[in-house]
This record gives sequence, C-alpha cells and structure tokens, in this order.
Amino acid sequence: MSIRPKNGTFYDGTAALNIEADWHVRHEDVVSALDKLRSPETVEVLFRATQWIPKSLEYDDSRALAVKAIWALGKIPGTEAETKLETLARFENTILRQNAVEQLERRRKAA
Repeated sequence: MSIRPKNGTFYDGTAALNIEADWHVRHEDVVSALDKLRSPETVEVLFRATQWIPKSLEYDDSRALAVKAIWALGKIPGTEAETKLETLARFENTILRQNAVEQLERRRKAA
C-alpha cells in the first residue's frame, strides 16, 4: 500500500508495521503521522492503535494513544472510518466509548 495525499506526505505502510512494535516508544508519533494523512488506507492501523497498549504506555490510564487514534479516525472520510468509530462507541471502556461518540457526533454535524 502506498498513498500520497494532497499535502505531499508519502505513506507506504511502514507505520502499520511499527504501530504495534515494542522496540520503540514513539507510538503516539506514528498515530500523529497517520492523522496528518487522513487517508482511508490508515483506518485499520488506527483502529488497532485503539486496541493495543504498548508496554511504554501501560501506566497511562487516560489511554492517550487510543484517544489520539480515535480523533484521527474521526477526520478520515468514508464509511470504513465511521464503522470503526461506531464499533468503538459500543465498547465498555468509557474513555474509548466517549471519544468515539464525540467523533461520530462531530462527523454528523459536519455532514
């Protein structure tokens, strides 16, 4: 997979390989880079970032990585991102659920 969005940033899928890697501690930076792309190609990787807690972030009860990924999903057009947000909106975890609901509401207001 490779995409080049309007901003000229090139994405070849390597972030997908790095999002669940424990050999680094830059997971939030990976999500931030994917957020800038706003591409449907990144939906599955961002969703996985909401499901996984790296060892370096096990202390983070606020789930900052997952929240950042949810907000990135909220900015991606299309039904695939919307479906993932709807899935997250049904989660038991309050933080994930509330952020997903907020993003769904924001998307619906913008439509």
